[in-house]
Amino acid sequence: MPALLPMVVLLFFCGLIAQTAFWSQTVTGAGAVGALESAAVARAASAEVYASACVEAASELGNTVSSAITVTLPVGVVAPTNAGCMTTTASSGLNVFAYVPSVPGAAGKIRLDTSGDLSWYAVRSTGSAVNLSTGTTYSVSSSIPSGDLLDWVVINP
Repeated sequence: MPALLPMVVLLFFCGLIAQTAFWSQTVTGAGAVGALESAAVARAASAEVYASACVEAASELGNTVSSAITVTLPVGVVAPTNAGCMTTTASSGLNVFAYVPSVPGAAGKIRLDTSGDLSWYAVRSTGSAVNLSTGTTYSVSSSIPSGDLLDWVVINP
């Protein structure tokens, strides 16, 4: 009996350690999955803010067609790396394209945040974007990098 007690104590603490490791991974943002989810939420939020500021900047320029519009973001907000804002002519005004590099899960988060807004696309290949809500493929400017999230609206300044 005395030889059994150390084994029971050892197994008890091994179980306790395993439970602690399990519960530490259930905290929001913990582990690899939590890190990916946090990155998706952050990228979606920055894409939404950048797109809104891009449309505002394009509206202020009037009918100007530009491949590189300077976007002014709110104080404390940093533009996503390699993000872009551009305009092209459209039959009923100006196409405004705001694009940011995507991360896994960001497209779904944007779709959820915007209640399926039809202006959001995923650029799957050069010159081709898929609407996040409808799945329909459209031709877009070939200067928008593949793999980016795209907010495409038509304005009439």
